[in-house]
Amino acid sequence: VLSGLLSDGTATVRFTWWDPPREGIDRGTVLRAVGPEVGEYRGRPEVTFGWKSRVGPASEAELPRVDPAELPLRGLRTLGPADDGFRIRARIVRVAERSVAVGEERRVVHEGLLADRSGVLAFSSWSDFGLRAGDAVEIVGGYVRTFRGAHQLALDERSAVRRIDEPGLPSPGDVLDAPPRRMAEVETDGGGPSVSVEGRVVGLLPPSGL
Repeated sequence: VLSGLLSDGTATVRFTWWDPPREGIDRGTVLRAVGPEVGEYRGRPEVTFGWKSRVGPASEAELPRVDPAELPLRGLRTLGPADDGFRIRARIVRVAERSVAVGEERRVVHEGLLADRSGVLAFSSWSDFGLRAGDAVEIVGGYVRTFRGAHQLALDERSAVRRIDEPGLPSPGDVLDAPPRRMAEVETDGGGPSVSVEGRVVGLLPPSGL
C-alpha cells in the first residue's frame, strides 16, 4: 500500500494506492488515473486507486494550466492546516538559510517570516527564490503545514513567487519592533511566530538550572 498527497495546482488531496508499482514512484511524478474512487478521510476528499483503477505516468503538459488570478487571494491569518490552491500578497519580514540533513545528503532550506495586513506567518522553502527582507511578493503554489504545533507556509519547486508593488503591507520594522502584547491575548490567539511579551517571573519549574 502506498499513501501520499496528490495535487494538480488547484488543490491537494490524500491518496491511497493498493497495488503500486514495485519500482515505486518519486515525488513530482505526474500520473494519469482512470476509474479511481473518491471517498472522505477526516472530512477531506481522499482518492483511492484500487484493482479497477488504471494508473500510469503522464507528462507535465497534461496538467491543467492554472491562472494565478483565478485563485482566491487569502489573508495569512485565514490560512489553516492543509490549505492550498490560494495566492497571498505579503512582505518578507526576515529570511535566512539553514543546512539540514535529508537522508545522506545536506540540503539548504530557506526559512523566515511573512506579514500582511491580517497577520504574520512563518514560511520555509526548499527552492531559492532570491527572497530578501523587505520584498513585497505574491506567492502562488504554496501550502500550509503544521510544524511543532504552529502553522507554516511551505514552498517548493512548484511554487511561483513574483515581486509586486504593495505599499500598504507592513514593513519588517512594524513586525519585529511591535509593542509587547498581553499574555491573555497571546494565549487566546495560540501564540505566533513573532510575538513580544513582558511579564513578571512568578515561579520556576525544575529542572530550570537556576
